[in-house]
Amino acid sequence: MSQSPAAQSTLTKLQATDLDHIVLWVDDLERSKHFYIDILGLTLLREHLGPDTGDHDPLDADWRCFLGFGDNQIGLFQRKDGLGEGRTRFNHLAVKIEAGSRDEVRAHLESLGIEVIGRENDLGCVYASDPDGHLVQLLTPLED
Repeated sequence: MSQSPAAQSTLTKLQATDLDHIVLWVDDLERSKHFYIDILGLTLLREHLGPDTGDHDPLDADWRCFLGFGDNQIGLFQRKDGLGEGRTRFNHLAVKIEAGSRDEVRAHLESLGIEVIGRENDLGCVYASDPDGHLVQLLTPLED
């Protein structure tokens, strides 16, 4: 009788190296794509627009896409039967932006009708909610 792969492993520690992706449950995929692509400048990498295969996997979605920025990805998942599980366990997504001061970023987002939240001790960033209420932290280049 052979041992299971876990029993044969010599691995003693795991070390994460990079963020691969984050998946967000959304109510309206097109509306969320607009926010992340047109407002934040992410790139559409791939998408699946249609009902799932019927296996009702709680981690899968009927409509989904992956967006890229740098070496990172955000998955946007929408289910036909309502909001996905786990939404309340998400705190925020932090995204570095290329240019703009905190005040410039705030003014730009507010001009688009997006409510911006700031923290007095967080001078290099602003917080805004995406269309589904997920908190997004925008990290500005530090001012000299």
